[in-house]
Amino acid sequence: MDLPASEDPDAQAPPPALRTLLPSRDFLCSRKGQLLLAESVLSFITFICYIASSAASFMMAPLIEFLVALFLFFAYSSKLNEKFKGIYWPLSDFLRCVTAAIIYFAISIAAVSKYSDGASKAAGVSTKRRRAISTSASW
Repeated sequence: MDLPASEDPDAQAPPPALRTLLPSRDFLCSRKGQLLLAESVLSFITFICYIASSAASFMMAPLIEFLVALFLFFAYSSKLNEKFKGIYWPLSDFLRCVTAAIIYFAISIAAVSKYSDGASKAAGVSTKRRRAISTSASW
């Protein structure tokens, strides 16, 4: 006897691979998700500004912060924090924010005071904005 396609268990196709990589909608609408996404975007913009400036020696800090924020964004959205109980996730997120704020503060002052091109000034200003978002994300 033939079953309709809606009742056949083999007829259900697995979700596309791209769908599993995208964060869930409820996490994107949460405050934590929006702040982590904003941190990632601003870190990437700061990274681009440092690459375009003569202060390219400071580009590694925004790149690492971008990658770590992106990792935590996908870790929280895929609920890795519930699967790996050995890591204290709020503390790791807090330490990431505090160290990023301190490092960004130091390199923004150095970039603005030492280099005079416009891209260095833009990188220093965007670093200060990113630091404000970073400290609010940890709370």
